[in-house]
Amino acid sequence: MKMVIINADDLGFSRANNEAIIECYSRGCVTGVSLMPTGQCFQEAVDMLKAISRTEVGVHLALTGDMEPVVKKEGISSLPASGAKFRGDYISFAAGYFSGAIKRSHIYDELRSQVKKVLDTGLSITHIDGHEHIHMFPAIFKMTVDLAEEFGIPYVRIPVEQFTLKPEYFAPKKIAGYIALSAFSAVSVKVPELVSNDHFRGYFDSGNVNDILMNGFIKSLMPGVTEIAVHPYIYSPDFVSKYPWYLGSRQEFDVLMNGTWKSLLEPCGARLVTHKQAVESSR
Repeated sequence: MKMVIINADDLGFSRANNEAIIECYSRGCVTGVSLMPTGQCFQEAVDMLKAISRTEVGVHLALTGDMEPVVKKEGISSLPASGAKFRGDYISFAAGYFSGAIKRSHIYDELRSQVKKVLDTGLSITHIDGHEHIHMFPAIFKMTVDLAEEFGIPYVRIPVEQFTLKPEYFAPKKIAGYIALSAFSAVSVKVPELVSNDHFRGYFDSGNVNDILMNGFIKSLMPGVTEIAVHPYIYSPDFVSKYPWYLGSRQEFDVLMNGTWKSLLEPCGARLVTHKQAVESSR
């Protein structure tokens, strides 16, 4: 059976994200959402979920992105790069991580607090993934698994997709990240009690999924569970001026909402599932 999870990352990051993701979730255009505990609009996202009677979410663990951690700086002093905010991206984080400048105990305390922050809202956590896939760093993946087991979270994302020869994929940063993710995945021990996706799409095309790509994802689905990560938001000039790296995903909301890709599911022998349904089908 071909099963596909369409998951919207970055819920809680901003109002622009919240409005698009909640609309997609309420209309069945995504089957999962990942809530960012460090997002500036976290509580708004929680309220919006409850307003549409959706109580199942994932935790989008974050240790980068110039956001403020959940734990006060005094308790995790090695995580913020300057002031009270995380390092800007995974490259600067990796430098601190592998040099030993970032203490593993500080990472664990922050990640556990992020999971607890979501649980304290009363929402049900169905899965864990990471902003910039930060949860795949070797020691952090072990922490993620430990937290999943501690809090009874059954699903952890493995964000490694099959490489395709496309010129736009050969950007140095993309290739470096892909090699790192592949290496991290190879050394990560899969835990029998936890479920992960069999296939993943959305690393190379993150933030740039158009109709052609989305239709291609569906047509190329393989047996098992495929998770497709998307980043929809409601476009506004103010938003993209503040977060210019989001400009590429301007069309993702429209792509998800227009439904063209949905008409391909049945002919391809595939069906949409939630994380909970993916877990149930594996047991």
